[in-house]
Amino acid sequence: MTSPALASGLLTDDGHAVDQLAPPSVLEAVRSLLLAERSAKDFGDWDVMARAYAPQARVRVSWFDGTATEFVAGARARADRALVRSFHELGPVSVVVAGSRALADASCAVHLRGLLGGVEVDVVSRGILRWRVVHAGCAWRIRSMDMIYIRDSLSPVVAGTAVPTPPGAAGAHPHEGARSSYRFLQQLLTAAGHGVPDDLPGLDRPDLVEPILTGHRRWLTTAEDSRDG
Repeated sequence: MTSPALASGLLTDDGHAVDQLAPPSVLEAVRSLLLAERSAKDFGDWDVMARAYAPQARVRVSWFDGTATEFVAGARARADRALVRSFHELGPVSVVVAGSRALADASCAVHLRGLLGGVEVDVVSRGILRWRVVHAGCAWRIRSMDMIYIRDSLSPVVAGTAVPTPPGAAGAHPHEGARSSYRFLQQLLTAAGHGVPDDLPGLDRPDLVEPILTGHRRWLTTAEDSRDG
């Protein structure tokens, strides 16, 4: 469910709502693109995943911050290592269009399975995916993708099994400074060798969320094309 703060990302800087009455075919084309990219990632269809992105596209998620080209390569390498297996569960995709640009967002639950201290565990990370999308040539392509984290949960695959916490791991003491929006995700990925920053945008850090929303509003209605502007 999109929070009021996230929903405000569909307003321009002067508080007016962006016209969402784009032709249904356009809205469906954008939604199909975004769903196809996430499905391609989950099923390892790397060519389809790569084609979903525009040149110079950027991605910022838990384990990655960089170009889409590097993101696809990194996702493939992670899949080959198979230390953490994951799939994405997306809610309805909301789309607003302004000419050749569009913004979209959807609730997203990332389901991950991996090992913590030799115990197989499941982590579910919940958040909001936000995309910038551009129409180039005759197709829509992703210009950027960001995840805003809400909360996560950890459970053993075999019910009742104690889950050990690796000494010194991120999230080892969840009530002592760990980010409540993604502490278990950070713990699992860190154990698998994937560094996760402490400053990802999340509902527990609205100061990190607001620049994304402001930047997306500005990008949709101006010619600016920087990451946060």
